[in-house]
Order: sequence, then structure tokens, then C-alpha cells
Amino acid sequence: MLRAHEGTEFHSDDVPAHKGWPWGENPRVRDAYDAQEQQRRLAATKAEQERRERLQAMEAKEERRRILAEAMEALHGGHQ
Repeated sequence: MLRAHEGTEFHSDDVPAHKGWPWGENPRVRDAYDAQEQQRRLAATKAEQERRERLQAMEAKEERRRILAEAMEALHGGHQ
């Protein structure tokens, strides 16, 4: 939560947009907004990286299963 004036609390959503900027003209609000955006982007990047890692792990597991199934089929098919 930010403070515009002593004793007045507000969120960046409470600041009217000025010239297309969601933080208005107050540089402290802009800096806080930028910090929030940076944290949001970092969290999104981290979540995307974790999603990719999980997907790669699942693909590797599926590949191992496929190889094992082919090996088992070749092994059993060779004895018949």
C-alpha cells in the first residue's frame, strides 16, 4: 500500500490515469507500480520456467516408457 499524503492510503488503482499511464504523475506511485510489475513479470517467468521443466520431465518419462515398451516387445517377440 502506498501513501499519497500523510495519513492517506491508496492503491495504484486509485490513481487516475494520466497520459495513458496507470500511475498518474506521482513518481513514487510510478516506482511502486514498476516494482509491482517487475515482481509480476518475474513470477510469471518463474512459473513459465517451472511449467517448461515439468513438461520436459513428463516428456522424458514418456520417452523412457516408450523405449522400455519397445524393448519389452522386442524381447518377448524374439522368444516366440
